Amino acid sequence: MMTKQFIDLISTSGNDIIYHPDAKFHRYKKLVYNATFNTTCALVGLDTGRLELAGTLDTVTIPAMREVLKIAKADGVELPADSINSVVHSDDSDWFKPSMLIDVEKGNPIELEAIS
Repeated sequence: MMTKQFIDLISTSGNDIIYHPDAKFHRYKKLVYNATFNTTCALVGLDTGRLELAGTLDTVTIPAMREVLKIAKADGVELPADSINSVVHSDDSDWFKPSMLIDVEKGNPIELEAIS
């Protein structure tokens, strides 16, 4: 109940806050992308299309996604079987730049720096 009260407190007409009763599930679902594409693109300086063209999808990104699924499962969260496929095809616009890559290019703090 406290979470819903917090959402009511910070909600305004200009933002869209969604309450997920199973926040852990949604956090891991998001990490399948953020812990893999977002970070890898930022580290190597490539958008998702060029990352795939460089051959890192099968050698780095998808194996890292499998690790996220294993960690989620060890934490009691079973993500859908098609999670990896869904994430891999979520950026089918050829040259998508994840937010962390944009932050690196602009010299902005990345998420890791912002929360440390």
